[in-house]
Amino acid sequence: MPVAASRDSKPILMNAMNWTTDQNDAIRIIDRNVLVSAGAGSGKTAVLAERCAHLVADLKPACRVDRLLVVTFTDAAAAEMRVRIAAALRQRLERKAGDRWLREQLALIDAAPISTLHAFCRRTLARHFAAAGVEPGFTLLDAHEAALLRDETAARLFEELSQGDDELCRAYDELRHVYGSGSDARIQEVVLELHAFLESQPDPAAWITAARTMGGTGVQGGTGVSPVPVAQGGTGVSPVSTSSRAPSRNQPPPAALNEYWRALRADMLAESLRDHIESAEEISRDFDGVRGPEPLVAYLREHLNAARAWLDTLTKGAVDDACRAIAEFQVPRLPARSKKVQALPEEELARFDAAQQAVRDLRTSFQDGIQRIDARFSEADWAEGLNRVAPHVGVILQLVETFARRYAGAKRSMGALDFSDLERAMLRLLRESPAVAAALRDRYEHVLVDEYQDINPVQAEILRHVSREAGANRPGNLFCVGDVKQSIYRFRLAEPDLFVRRRRDYEKPDATGRLIHLRENFRSRPAVLTAINRIMSRLMTDDLGGVTYDDRVALRAGLPDDPKGGPVDAAPIELHLLETDLPSDEAADASLDEAADASDAGDDTQPEALEWERIEREAIVIARRMRAMKHEDPAIAWRDMVILMRSPAGRAPLLARMLARLGVPVFAERS
Repeated sequence: MPVAASRDSKPILMNAMNWTTDQNDAIRIIDRNVLVSAGAGSGKTAVLAERCAHLVADLKPACRVDRLLVVTFTDAAAAEMRVRIAAALRQRLERKAGDRWLREQLALIDAAPISTLHAFCRRTLARHFAAAGVEPGFTLLDAHEAALLRDETAARLFEELSQGDDELCRAYDELRHVYGSGSDARIQEVVLELHAFLESQPDPAAWITAARTMGGTGVQGGTGVSPVPVAQGGTGVSPVSTSSRAPSRNQPPPAALNEYWRALRADMLAESLRDHIESAEEISRDFDGVRGPEPLVAYLREHLNAARAWLDTLTKGAVDDACRAIAEFQVPRLPARSKKVQALPEEELARFDAAQQAVRDLRTSFQDGIQRIDARFSEADWAEGLNRVAPHVGVILQLVETFARRYAGAKRSMGALDFSDLERAMLRLLRESPAVAAALRDRYEHVLVDEYQDINPVQAEILRHVSREAGANRPGNLFCVGDVKQSIYRFRLAEPDLFVRRRRDYEKPDATGRLIHLRENFRSRPAVLTAINRIMSRLMTDDLGGVTYDDRVALRAGLPDDPKGGPVDAAPIELHLLETDLPSDEAADASLDEAADASDAGDDTQPEALEWERIEREAIVIARRMRAMKHEDPAIAWRDMVILMRSPAGRAPLLARMLARLGVPVFAERS
């Protein structure tokens, strides 16, 4: 399919910066949906603003600025985007003084629909309140107000449940004592979390229905719930279900799990075994051919052979056979320090000790994790366990439904909506009023979305309906930009897998959309990027982070080592890892002064570490390293060093105070 672009094929110049080829593609490609996977520091905000300016000023025919729908994640980001687009248009007006079209677009910029998705939903619902079924002058609860109302509603509900004597109250009382240690708090927390999750799903009722068909009974009949992964589909509804009613706790367990649970069990064990094998292979590579740890490498190879055999059995579908073999496996003792080993030179003996510790840690993780947990239960055990749990989970579902009705009633009595209501009412309007959805698709010639990795399934459906993804026979007009590696709003039920699935769709040869990678980083020097790439390539996979950190996504240097073009002696990049869980014997009675003395002496054992805030423990490491640098190079002054923090507010004073007590003169900016 040919790519439509503006009449000018040369790279656009903005703020004295020449756009890269990939940036230029992201700015100019139209008539199809586009997904831009933008790495850190790659200029994605500038590219998005320039694309908007290109559509308004350079494209023929041009698009009015008020016919762009630009969706950002925060109000501050929307305000910045508006300023950037206006600046780009003014630059063009300076080159085309007196251009009437550009002057008109600049006059319209303040009214252009550049906002958060919630603000867009609010404007649309206010305009179509009758069709949407909302009050024309509804009040929008902010996050704090909504949280207070949810807590008050839940507190009243659980108080009634604790004092009542109907069937649901009795079932709840049993649930509370079995899983809540007799307290409402934990059960209430689960109910609120599940309610929030369901509010982020396009069809909560379908999710609950599918969950009930997965096994288990509630107190009023029907079936219970299972933890259905949202990643299996856009609606969060599992495609796998059973139609049979789950047995009660007095009936014998089923002979076999249904296909969903059987597959989940096999996948969990297979993942654990693959991770274990990968770790063992890495240790083996590190010490293979090195004099000293030969007995440990041989030990590791035998263990690897066994693990690979278990994985092979598992992949053939014999899950119970694999579990039985793992459970019955007698882990041999580690090779000890023989006389031959003890006679090794000090350096080779140190390598043996390092290898022995690595193998010991691997052996412990196998015994405590795979052997005692992952492979402990047979299929019949799983079925029996699910059978026992199902009635309680069915009760939780009923509690969620009851809470949802109470909370909705409380908002209705106030004439109020919360942010989830905005999204759900908007989606309902688009689904039930095709004329409204069609009018929005006609109104907005281009739909541009920032931070796409942080949207949820309901928001994704709204964007699909207002863009041409939901309209037939017209070229795509949805432009999404984001970086799944930077997803930070999972606690707000963001679903990065939506980004991942779209990226995979656009990677296919017959894709109707275009995937563009922005990899050049214009924020950091090459030495920093090299270190980041090496670290992230070891940590990030599809399972952990939603993307395999390979050459496709690795950051590339967009800046020279020295902006003036001269050579730079890059300082080494160091990574210091602090343990989060420390042995209790490190929490001995010792004063902070003794800790500082230990730091000066290079002692890694910090007596009070368990009692210190993490930032204080970080200060110990920082102070030790700063002192070492001054000792290595007396020409280095304290003022030559700077400490950067992700979020200084509230933490900078604590760090500064700790550094001062450790003898490091420090000044902290708190703005």
